[in-house]
Amino acid sequence: MTMTRPDISYVVNLVSQFMHSLCTTHLFMMQHIFHYLQGNVNHGLVLERAKQLSMVLAYSNVDWAGYPDNSRSTMGYAIFLGPNLISWHSKKQPTIFKSSNKAEYHAIAYVVT
Repeated sequence: MTMTRPDISYVVNLVSQFMHSLCTTHLFMMQHIFHYLQGNVNHGLVLERAKQLSMVLAYSNVDWAGYPDNSRSTMGYAIFLGPNLISWHSKKQPTIFKSSNKAEYHAIAYVVT
């Protein structure tokens, strides 16, 4: 589901980190995910035919030190071919950056590669 529904990828990632030691809070979160999916069955990624030659656009963003427990940053990017999202990724960065500029530079380098 997370391949065609990027709107739920973050919360699915959070729940899956605790899959070997689930508690009632995690099961409650999973129930909310399923209820959200039932109410939004028409959402998701759709590929449209481009009317003209399309450009490749890439966007990236970083939430610098967004995790207060370990000061790590969350990085994400999205790559579009015309109006169609063809690739996206988000992850917690493995290193702790001392500045937001360094985190942004790392995210841009990751998108380009």
